[in-house]
Amino acid sequence: MNGVLGIFFSAFLIRARFLHVVKQPIGIGCDIHINSEISHKQPLVLKEIQGNEKGYAFDEPDVEDDMFFKSGESVLLACPGSGFHDSNNTELRVNCVQLRGFRDEINKEERSFEQFKCNRLPESKLKREGQCAGNKSAFAIGFEVREAFVKIIDLCFDEDTNSALYAVHKLTPNITGSQKDGYRISFKEGGLFPSFSANVAYNRDHQKYMFSKIISRSVANQYINNYAFFARGHLAPRADFIFDSQQAATFYYANVGPQWQSFNNGNWEKLESAIRKFVINKQLELIVYTGTYGMYEINGKKMFLTYDAAEQYKIPIPQIFWKILYDEKNERAVVFVGLNDPYGDPYDNPAKKICSEDICHLISWVSFKPNPKNGLMYCCEFYDFIETVKFLPPIGIVNDVLYN
Repeated sequence: MNGVLGIFFSAFLIRARFLHVVKQPIGIGCDIHINSEISHKQPLVLKEIQGNEKGYAFDEPDVEDDMFFKSGESVLLACPGSGFHDSNNTELRVNCVQLRGFRDEINKEERSFEQFKCNRLPESKLKREGQCAGNKSAFAIGFEVREAFVKIIDLCFDEDTNSALYAVHKLTPNITGSQKDGYRISFKEGGLFPSFSANVAYNRDHQKYMFSKIISRSVANQYINNYAFFARGHLAPRADFIFDSQQAATFYYANVGPQWQSFNNGNWEKLESAIRKFVINKQLELIVYTGTYGMYEINGKKMFLTYDAAEQYKIPIPQIFWKILYDEKNERAVVFVGLNDPYGDPYDNPAKKICSEDICHLISWVSFKPNPKNGLMYCCEFYDFIETVKFLPPIGIVNDVLYN
């Protein structure tokens, strides 16, 4: 290698390492493109976590939707709940051979990565994990692999009212490589709605019936129609996850709250999209806390989506949706508060009162439409927010506001 070429090559490697995009020369590693070379019936791609107890975590893309494995590197593939399409195994350890070839440790066969398929999408679980927010129920969404539970979302759920209080998940810059056009998944009850159907509760005709039952038919006709109804508002959103299997695992009713469709598809969706772009642009890893607060009222009456066999009202409609972004590394946080009321008063409403000072004008990476139909939005400093909303999970040290 001549001097000029050597200097150029060395500079390239230094820059590649700085960008965390270290590519090996062709032939001594395996390169996989998530969106073109991983089947929709994909196995979980897991790496081991060393600690007091052996565990696993998802192996994420190295750059965009590209995953790189060194020659000889081992990775665990898992098909919980289904098994591989060509064997009875639910887990399989494979080793990178070269280019896109992997050799499994059981049959010693070398295959391209897309040939490792499950019988169906890996099955997630809703696992009970004790208590939260006083006497409420803590759950986790994840995957059972060997003796471990690969967790992706923590949840707090009120089993008395059958309502989601908050969800916690991590969001990384690797989201830029997420799988697109995945399966459309039906929502799962996870055993939390024994005396009524959560699916029926979100039916538009049932929503109109409930408004008639609680208030009057005229109010029901005024509020619920083809354009105005309650959607299943994800707390931990599908698009915040990389793999189809993770995205599908967000579809539990324990991870949603009744959210006006115009808000869900308006300023709330705008916030979620802006957060992902912000994380990618700033190369931040955030812990995201999303929850509900208060109860939506009409004419002084609290509103619910349904009732159970004992005629007890269930699934209260939240007055407010909130989201905390926590940058643990730099000890920064910011809170977004949204009013779940398309008829709300822009000058006097419960969401506006949570933030003693609205700091949205100081945040340059997101802006909101000021129309109540889209969901009125406010921004708070963390310690300002927790003066009102008390039932939060433990959050680390916060010394600054996460502005930009």
